[in-house]
Amino acid sequence: VAAGVLTDSERPRPLGELLFTESGRAVETLVVLAVDREPLVSARMAVFEERSSDAAQAARLLGRVAGAARTALAVTAPLAAEAKKICQPRGIEVIAVEPIYPRGLNPLIALDAGAKGKTTVVGLEAALAALDAVREGKLQNRTVLTVIGPEGEPVGNYRVALGTPIRDIFREIGLHPAELDKVTVGGPMRGAAQYSLDGAIDAGVDALMLVPADRIVPWSDEPCINCGKCLEICPVSLQVHLIRRYSEFALFERTAEYEIEQCIECGLCAATCIARRPLLQLIRLAKHELQKQSEAGPPATAE
Repeated sequence: VAAGVLTDSERPRPLGELLFTESGRAVETLVVLAVDREPLVSARMAVFEERSSDAAQAARLLGRVAGAARTALAVTAPLAAEAKKICQPRGIEVIAVEPIYPRGLNPLIALDAGAKGKTTVVGLEAALAALDAVREGKLQNRTVLTVIGPEGEPVGNYRVALGTPIRDIFREIGLHPAELDKVTVGGPMRGAAQYSLDGAIDAGVDALMLVPADRIVPWSDEPCINCGKCLEICPVSLQVHLIRRYSEFALFERTAEYEIEQCIECGLCAATCIARRPLLQLIRLAKHELQKQSEAGPPATAE
């Protein structure tokens, strides 16, 4: 806690807060996740291959700190055999994750763990940062990210200092975004477009993507054609078309009736939408507004 380690989730938070105070329930299973979140991104896999033994030690450390009854390391299925050799002597289970999107997202990893009680999932880099803080007194000051170039293919994985501006990273590896190109923090399914290259890298960034202007597929405000593809592809079987509709018209409370909180924000619905509606963005908007309402509390009533 004193080291100030942040999670490597998309919305970084103190690791101590995740381990100790979330919901007040004891951790049944602690999973350290060495699987990348999105297609084309391989940052976590690269870190695991570089520090596989440390990954097992980090999982053991966090499991003990959290008082977890079970501790596991989740890796892609092709790396499971290697991981078992390292983990089993330390009493750590290995979860083999098929390399099929979106199997690497935290909610599905928690399901794969098969735990009946509370499952906490911690990204590999956050776990290693905690290990380095305890073992060597190191501060968390770097992260590894995948850069996806203008041809739509990974350029490579790079270790960069936290706080580095996006433009400096591109300049160092020889990428020069033009004025109308799109730069995204994150991968092709869940990434967020950036309005400025001065934005800094934080612990939650695992990828940068450069999309040339002539390859950008624009979102549309064309009406939904009720094809049902978003319903068919949703991994948690939500009524995506209704959630989208209520969010678009600012009826955010109605989205809760259709279990919007169960959405894992994989972006598959938006990727398959024939009308090119910004479904993921509308879902995130509704979640954001519901969170604001929850934090504000019930409206005051006149006496």
